[in-house]
Amino acid sequence: MRKLLTLSFLMIFIASSICVAGAGVEPPANSNYEYWDGIYTVKKFTINASIHIISIDAKGNVKAIFYFAPHPSSRQIVKGSEYKKGFFDRPKGTLSLVPDEWIEHPRGYKQAKFIGVVNYDADPPTYTGNVVRVDDKKILGTFTFYKQNDETLTVK
Repeated sequence: MRKLLTLSFLMIFIASSICVAGAGVEPPANSNYEYWDGIYTVKKFTINASIHIISIDAKGNVKAIFYFAPHPSSRQIVKGSEYKKGFFDRPKGTLSLVPDEWIEHPRGYKQAKFIGVVNYDADPPTYTGNVVRVDDKKILGTFTFYKQNDETLTVK
């Protein structure tokens, strides 16, 4: 009976480990994370989006998950998500997020950089700036995100 319980526990542990590892979107334990909700515009489209900052280290290196989904004015946009990495310059308040890898890649979509300024003095704090094409640095649009007090994200 004891061997059966031990085996059952081991199987549950392995299965749950595979599920968590396979999801790949959970923040690491004791991470320094924040949640931001907002919109960005590219061409004539407005897109709902959320940013989950997974970690910011002492040097300012950032890891994040970026989610996007249709806005009521742009129903033709599909849902997607990707990992982003970047750098937060604390003295200047600038945050640059660049594509890392797709989590959920909608067909035909390309990744973009988000380069802007974080204003923690605003109520609520804001992250605003430009959406920039990766290959030639052309500005594609703008964005505005608002810091959330908890992990409730509009898009996830």
